[in-house]
Amino acid sequence: MHLHHEPFKSRLMKFFSLNLLKWKLLFQALPFAIGILLIKLVLINVFNFQGSLDINEIRLIFTSGVFLIGFMLAGTLSDYKESEKIPGEIATALETIEETSVALGIKTNGHIKEIRLQVLEMSLMIHNWLYRKQTEKDVHKKLSEYNQTIHALEAAGGAPPIVGRLLIRLGDLRQLVTRTNVISKTGFLGTGYALLELLIVIVSALLLMTDFKSLGASELAIIVIIELIYVYMYMLILDIDDPFEYEEDRAKGIAEVTLFPIENYIDRLRERLAEGEAKNETKEEETSKKEKNIKLTKKTRPKSARPV
Repeated sequence: MHLHHEPFKSRLMKFFSLNLLKWKLLFQALPFAIGILLIKLVLINVFNFQGSLDINEIRLIFTSGVFLIGFMLAGTLSDYKESEKIPGEIATALETIEETSVALGIKTNGHIKEIRLQVLEMSLMIHNWLYRKQTEKDVHKKLSEYNQTIHALEAAGGAPPIVGRLLIRLGDLRQLVTRTNVISKTGFLGTGYALLELLIVIVSALLLMTDFKSLGASELAIIVIIELIYVYMYMLILDIDDPFEYEEDRAKGIAEVTLFPIENYIDRLRERLAEGEAKNETKEEETSKKEKNIKLTKKTRPKSARPV
């Protein structure tokens, strides 16, 4: 019974974790909106300050803020859309390197298992680097080590055109690693963030200074919704700006690109290694059986009669 319920439990936990994750930014932005509302209520009830501005007078500022948010969001989304392709391109480059290297290894009578183990180490290094467990320097060092393996395959008799394609794919992989690092460490326009932060402060101050005549449920909702939208969009833009913001074994934000193409390739590579070991064990068993049969045949063979 436990075995039947375990997949359901894991799927249920995954469902709830994903659904809670998508509301994370809302929960983070909501305290700011509630805080502005509480300050407004304190100003009215404690200091008897209803406000000095009419909401029609500040509509232009709210509209300009929407345009600025749209500009910032469009700028960060362009890098984000490019970043979504990178894990798949990394996985494709790794698998192409593995298959081409294995083909060279077969032609040069190399050790296929060692080649696949080296590609697995390289894949795990990149995966760990994305989760902040390794440095970029370690990744480039591992790529340089595999460059030596490629030259060793060439020295063993590998075809130069195939070796050339293999070196190109390794260069593509190095370029993808560098591009990922640039996207992760380079933020959008700092001046744009400064202006957006200043605009949020101005909007918050204007909400406090606006005279809503009667502070009913609709007016309270307007204050909360306007503040919530500005703070939420600011946090969303910050999160999108670094789509590779991972911590150890988990995503730090909610807008991180998924790494499942790399993880799926690592699983496929491990399966191929396991299949190769199983085939080697089968061959060894067959060889040992043949050797035993030969020995038994020699023992049971009748001795030829000696001449008198």
